[in-house]
Amino acid sequence: MAKINKNSVLNYRNSDELIDFIAMNRYEAENQDILTNGILKTLPSFVQDVIFIIDFETEFEMQGLFTLLENTTGNYLTEISKSFYNTKNIEISTLISELNIQMQEDQIEQIEKQITKHILEKEFWKNVSETINENIKNCT
Repeated sequence: MAKINKNSVLNYRNSDELIDFIAMNRYEAENQDILTNGILKTLPSFVQDVIFIIDFETEFEMQGLFTLLENTTGNYLTEISKSFYNTKNIEISTLISELNIQMQEDQIEQIEKQITKHILEKEFWKNVSETINENIKNCT
């Protein structure tokens, strides 16, 4: 599969193709360490946003919020919240920014229920797509 890097992502001229490329390749072996190997910082910020949102959505759906908070993705809550904010998903951004390890279990459960509603509806992807299209236009 393709490696996610600056050259590969800048070939896409619409958000659907870019998001599909990242989603299809994000968890391939050559992209596993993208958060820690320095490549993420070389990517345009809107591409970083897509990666953080895909990571969050994937882990949230597969394992739930409690496990996500304990895994690597939980170390990037600030960046994930910012990514949702950057893509005009303010409510999700706010919910994620409220999370912290010291919270009581019932507090986390309440936030998880609210986030679940958004994640299952998938409406947030419309905002992501529109924002990415705007950014792609600005890159050309």
